[in-house]
Amino acid sequence: MIINGLSVDYGTRFCPCVLAVTGGCVVCSQVNGKDFCDCKASGCVCIKQELLRNGGKAKPGRMTYEGEVMSVIHHDGLVFFRVKVPLSLEQDVKRPGGFVFIRRKDAASWYDVPISVQYEEMMVGSIGMTVLLRGVKTFQLKDLSEGDTLLIRGPFNNGLLGLQHLEMQQSGRCPILTKGIGLLPSVSTVVY
Repeated sequence: MIINGLSVDYGTRFCPCVLAVTGGCVVCSQVNGKDFCDCKASGCVCIKQELLRNGGKAKPGRMTYEGEVMSVIHHDGLVFFRVKVPLSLEQDVKRPGGFVFIRRKDAASWYDVPISVQYEEMMVGSIGMTVLLRGVKTFQLKDLSEGDTLLIRGPFNNGLLGLQHLEMQQSGRCPILTKGIGLLPSVSTVVY
C-alpha cells in the first residue's frame, strides 16, 4: 500500500522488501537504477543502504500464525470472535488502523480476508475482530466455532489514513466519521 508516495513498510522492520530487490521500490530512485538520489523519503532511512547492509536481500515478510478461536458470537450476518495470538502480534496491531489477514486453516491461501483488529487484550494475548459475511472469502467464517484454528498473517498497520494527524490530537477533540462495518474498528481510534 502506498500513502503520500511512500510505502507503508518504509522504515519498518520489513524494509527493504521484495520490491527493492527486484528494482521496483516505490520510494528509492537509486534502488530502481537511477544514478542520483531523488527519493521521496524524508524519514532519514536510506533504502539503498539498508539493502546493501542486508546483503542485497529483502528482510523477512510478515509471519503467519495459528490462532485458536476463544469465543465466537454470530448475529445477523456478523461474526464476532476472539482469537488467541502471540503477545508480539497482539502488541504490534494495537495502534488504530492495525489489521491482519485471516482464513480458516483448511482454506486455500487466496481466501485470506483483511480484517481490522477491533480490540486487543494485553495480558491475555488475544485480539477481537468482527466480520460482515458478504462474499466467498468471508463465508468461510460462517460456521466458525470455539476451538477452531485460524491462520493469521500480520501485523499490518496504517489501515487508517491520517494516523499521524490523529496522534497529534491526543486528549483533544476531533470528529471521527465511520459507516457500516467501519464503526467497529473505530472504537480503538476513539480510545487511543
